Amino acid sequence: MELHFPVAGVVVAWPLLVILGFLVGVLQGFFGVGGGWLTTPTLNMLGFPFVYAIGTDLAFTAVSALMGALRHLRLGHLDFRLALPLGIAGMVGLEGARRLVLFLEGQGVAGLYLRLTYIVLLCGVGVFILWREMVSNAPLTPSGAGRSIGSRWLKPLAIGPEIRVLGGEMSVPITVLGIAGLLTGLLAGLLGTGGGFVLVPILVYALRVPGRVAVATSLLAIVLTNGFGSLGYGVVGRVELLAAGLMFGGAFLGTQLGALATAVVPQRDLQRLLGVMLVIAGLAVAMRQASLYVPSASVMFLAASGMTTIIVALLWRGRLQGPGFRPF
Repeated sequence: MELHFPVAGVVVAWPLLVILGFLVGVLQGFFGVGGGWLTTPTLNMLGFPFVYAIGTDLAFTAVSALMGALRHLRLGHLDFRLALPLGIAGMVGLEGARRLVLFLEGQGVAGLYLRLTYIVLLCGVGVFILWREMVSNAPLTPSGAGRSIGSRWLKPLAIGPEIRVLGGEMSVPITVLGIAGLLTGLLAGLLGTGGGFVLVPILVYALRVPGRVAVATSLLAIVLTNGFGSLGYGVVGRVELLAAGLMFGGAFLGTQLGALATAVVPQRDLQRLLGVMLVIAGLAVAMRQASLYVPSASVMFLAASGMTTIIVALLWRGRLQGPGFRPF
């Protein structure tokens, strides 16, 4: 049941990678985040050196995000006009981050600094989402048509032409999209994520993009950014294609289920579930940093399994009870 992965130089039970791919696929299709926030630290917990985990996850996430984006395209959620500037800016940010990661690897400190960054970002973003959804009663979309920025601190950055959001009710400045894409590209290159766990909240809360459109658009931006990044990490020998292929085998079905669930689960509940999952993932990475190898991997797998079970159950109940269904 174990396989030797020659590029990364590790031996891992291959069924764990297939299961991980399925779990990540469900969460990716549902939340619209690339899944790297779960995959990269879990690969590291399973023994992959952190830089190899980043490169491998970029390849896996690019392909699995494509499956989710295609599913959302059929559901009518995908906005190409928003995704293109996000993806192009993301490529620029990712290349800069890749060079920094390889420098840290050469200094022998990549694992430490990248895990600490993961802990801060995952827990910070997760807590923010939960606070925003459970304490604030502000609506997810603006009350007036034509408003393009929902956050005051972004208004000075709104320079140049605007892109109208799918549905024609709002528009978003292309400069703000570029900044958001640059940020997510930096995160993707540093941490092996799609950056979607930051991009989706930016699109929803700061730019007031409808939740389902934000999920689908984030996935397409991840395809562009991570596809470019996997090539960059691949040319320096930091991508384990065999591991990526095994994970994709599981993710193929999972992504379809997750994307379908977004059509029946209310947007506010979707964001709450994402917040909970991010906090748990951050705590698991903290356990890994404390050298609790088996407990950290167990917590990550159990949390992802539990969240996947909830999503599949909501999808099933929503299909049975119709569009008026509300789980919480």
